[in-house]
Parts: sequence; C-alpha cells; structure tokens
Amino acid sequence: MSDWRRWHHEAVIVDGHMDTFYKELEEGRSWFRPQRKWHIDFARLRKSGTDLQICAIYTPPQFEGGAATVWASRMINRVFEAEKAAPRQIRVIRRRAELDLPAGVTGLLVSIEGGLPLDGKLDMLDWFHNTGVRAMGLTHNPRNLLADGASVKRARGLTAFGKAVVRRMDELHMVLDVAHLHLAGFKDAIRIARGPIVSSHTGLCRFHDRPRNLTDWQVKKIAETGGVIAIDYLTEHLTGGPKPASYRDVVDNIEAVAEMVGVDHAALGSDFDGYHSVTTGLEDVTGIPNITRELVRRGWGERDVKKVLGGNYLRVLRAVLA
Repeated sequence: MSDWRRWHHEAVIVDGHMDTFYKELEEGRSWFRPQRKWHIDFARLRKSGTDLQICAIYTPPQFEGGAATVWASRMINRVFEAEKAAPRQIRVIRRRAELDLPAGVTGLLVSIEGGLPLDGKLDMLDWFHNTGVRAMGLTHNPRNLLADGASVKRARGLTAFGKAVVRRMDELHMVLDVAHLHLAGFKDAIRIARGPIVSSHTGLCRFHDRPRNLTDWQVKKIAETGGVIAIDYLTEHLTGGPKPASYRDVVDNIEAVAEMVGVDHAALGSDFDGYHSVTTGLEDVTGIPNITRELVRRGWGERDVKKVLGGNYLRVLRAVLA
C-alpha cells in the first residue's frame, strides 16, 4: 500500500458539512439505497473512509415561524432514524466521549444551518440541544432574527436575540458555525463567543472574492479562537467560474489557510448535496482520497495530512462538546 493510501486509511476523516438529509426529506428517498444523483449515500460515505460526518439541517426561507421548526425537526428525525436503522454502523454524536468511535462505526453530528427553526425563542435552542443538536450556524444567506447572511447588502451585526443565542450556545457546549454569516455579524460573533468556532464550508476571498468566502482577516480571527476553516468543493467558491474547479483547487485553499495561520486550522467541509456544480475529482464523496493523494504529492507529511483530513476538526469538537 502506498503511503498516501495508508495515511488515508489510518486517518480519522471528518467532513464539516453535508446536506444529504435535506435531499432525503425533500425527495422522500433514503440514503441507505444507492442515490447516484446525490453526492452521498451511506455505502459511498463508508467507501470514502469518512469517519464523522456533520449533517446540516437546512431550512429554506419560505418556511417561517413554527413551520420552520417543524421542517427542521423532521430533518433531524431523519438523522436519528438512520441511527436506529443501523445501530451497529451509525452513532449520532451527542457527547465528547462518543467521538471515540469503534471500528466500523460512522459518526453523525447534527448541526442546524441558519436560526429560522428557533422562531425567535431562546428556549427553542435548549429544545433542539435536548434532541441532540450539537452545532449551529446563525444564518444562511438572507436576513433572519439572529443576524444578516452573506447576501444582505446593508447588513447589521448580530441582533440582541442573535447575541443571546451565541452566549447560550457557549453554555450548552454547542459548536458555533460562522459559515454564511455577513462580516458585520461575524465581528460580533468573534467578540462574544468563548470557545473555538468554525466556518464549516467555505472558500477564500484571496482566490475568489465573493461575500460567502472568508477574507484573510476572518481566517486569522477564526484561528485565534482555536477553530477551523473547512474548505468546501464548490466551483463558485473555488474559482468563481467559468473555469471548472478540481480537487487541486481545494488543496490550494487548504495550503493557503495553512500558510496564513498554520496547519492546525485547515479542515474539510464538502457541502456535498448542497450544490449542483461539478468539481473534477470530487464528483461525489468517493473522491475524497484525491485530496489526500494531492497533499502528499505536494510534499505534505503524514502528521499534517491527518490533521487536515479530520484531526483538526476533531480537536475542536473535543474542546467544545461536554
């Protein structure tokens, strides 16, 4: 076995963001069956070597108030049902101790993407935490009751409710995700949050300057918290198009993070099943070994490769979860 294959096999691989359970709920299909039009189904996730998959609970903006709460709850239930259907193969991570996964078990961690399901009520954060949610991003791209997303033109910082949510997330030992958050809200979140924070799926403005990508300043601020910048696989974030993106562009972004703030803060956050563009070599989850191979081809050593593949994300989860 070549070095890169062995390192990939031995590494704990963590993906910071996928939308496959949104696909399940929207299309009424199961990831336990082959889903070739999706980026992920369970068999291919296992084949890729992924050990821990963070599962996004995305609520479309047409859902408001209680309807958003219901939609998110139904999607979260899909994750729990997957654990019930395959208890020897799947574990939903609720506590730090559960991050030590037995051989042959895939971990799933539930993360709300955008605060719409809270319906403006702080106690709903506790309710979702009690169900097993362990991470949350405050916004998607539009404005909500917590803050403004990256697409908002005249943005405000965190609202009073958004600030209360960040403080309560700290108390509940939940991971704060700043992906999709407008720079104005990002500045507040960085100031208020106590623990390591993450950007679970992003690109870098130095490669393609767009609101959803992170500036060098934001990368440095996340690193100062001890957090991670997880690079996604979207052409729109990596190259901006029309040039097709490839796994090499993903590695370019990873190397840029490592050069700016150190290898301890670079991670993977695919956004699989959350986009429609095609990234060469990462057409689906089974392409992840291409990232390992490319890092090794560029001269990366075993320890640093394993940090990027999952060790860094795992460190943050161990620091935050109770």
